Amino acid sequence: MKKRRFLRFIIPISLVAVLVVGIPLMGGCRPAPPEVVEPIKFLLVFPYSGLFGPSAWGADRGAVLAVEDINARGGVLGRPLELLRFDVVNWELENLVAAREYGLANGVDMFETYFGVVGLIEEFDANKVDGIPCLQWHTTEPFAELIASDLDKYWNQVSFDDTGRLYGINAYLGYTKWLPEVYGYEYPSKTVAILSSDLAYSLDIAARFRALIADDPEWEEVYYSEFPFAGTEFGVQLTEIRELDPGLIMFIEVSGAGSAAFVLQFLTDPTNSIIHIQWGIGEADFNKALGRDAHGVMGQGQPVANPTKEHAEFARRVHERWLVASHAGEPAHYDYISLWAEAIEAVGDVKAYREIIDYIVNTPYTGKQTPYGVPFTFGPDGSNVSPYSHNDRVMVPLLVPYAPEPHPGDYAAGPGAGNNLHLVQAKWTSWGSWPVPLFINGLPTEEYMQTFYGYPPQTEPIVEIGWEFEVPPWFK
Repeated sequence: MKKRRFLRFIIPISLVAVLVVGIPLMGGCRPAPPEVVEPIKFLLVFPYSGLFGPSAWGADRGAVLAVEDINARGGVLGRPLELLRFDVVNWELENLVAAREYGLANGVDMFETYFGVVGLIEEFDANKVDGIPCLQWHTTEPFAELIASDLDKYWNQVSFDDTGRLYGINAYLGYTKWLPEVYGYEYPSKTVAILSSDLAYSLDIAARFRALIADDPEWEEVYYSEFPFAGTEFGVQLTEIRELDPGLIMFIEVSGAGSAAFVLQFLTDPTNSIIHIQWGIGEADFNKALGRDAHGVMGQGQPVANPTKEHAEFARRVHERWLVASHAGEPAHYDYISLWAEAIEAVGDVKAYREIIDYIVNTPYTGKQTPYGVPFTFGPDGSNVSPYSHNDRVMVPLLVPYAPEPHPGDYAAGPGAGNNLHLVQAKWTSWGSWPVPLFINGLPTEEYMQTFYGYPPQTEPIVEIGWEFEVPPWFK
């Protein structure tokens, strides 16, 4: 059995003591004790010590800041928020069950989870947690289909940020269209090798990319293999890939450590391939393992901070507090907790779980900390949310290849369309004291920023942008 750990973290709020002043009686009169205000508790069910740990701790930092800010304003319904943690390591089933029971035993009123396995949905359904809301960051088609398959059972689930169906098409457009057409890159061969972990999230992205390649007469998939999540040894797969010498290698995983291990093993005998890392190219453990040896590796990820005043200020706050970069986790989870707190205030009862869920999925929220350059909007016309309509609880059919719905800033339209799901090529600069990858394509456009934020983009903390694509140094 995997090691399980739970962590407890309380952020206090100043309480106003009510003093009862009376007429002194013989023997004196003691003042009434201060009123005890019970906190509102929620549990972060994150893989803190597993291979996904660096991202989990980033999300945790956003939660810490949200709780501090909310409590400094007086809490929620006059009660402080209290943050609890449970480490589910690599999302093992026994750890998920233990996390659920720990939360119930401690009287939490919300579970906040990180994508990984369908067990996050199955083990936290409304029946098993007495309807307590379960908020999840990131979703993908398998998760959405599971929720939609029994909405009476999973009504307490809310998934934010539907990136699963965006990454596949963005990668396809970026490598097969944008890279050769914009930068004139000529592949040695238009062949692709795909290596994916067995997490539902990774498999969905791989499936979408494969479907697009299969329909492209100029490209051929020559290799596909899956490996267990948390794997860090790829000798067998690389031997097979080297024999094929593909023009593009897609490595689809959600671990910075696993991604770094693959690249380091690839570099011992590299092929003439562009390497795409689907996750982790901006993670601390990836950067630490590879450093400048990552030059030429490409991938998708979010900016260190959006070019908005609000997010730049938030990024500075994160860096001053923890000496780390603010990626997507910090601002996203700050907003999720803020929205949940707002829903409790609006409903007026932290135990009115259905009403709180209805508020979250039907009320537009425009938190400026969001890492994707667009306001969060939930409900029938929403985005950044599990791909089913929360209003009538009916799933919206998904298309493969994905046909994006209209969205401010063409968020889902692929590279070069004003969105900020970027392809990046690892090369180093710095802001403050940490290295970050530079982006190969643009930040949100001036027109977009003026429309949705009221001012043009600012480049800080991305202090160097606009450089051109460079052929990886391992090319022969």
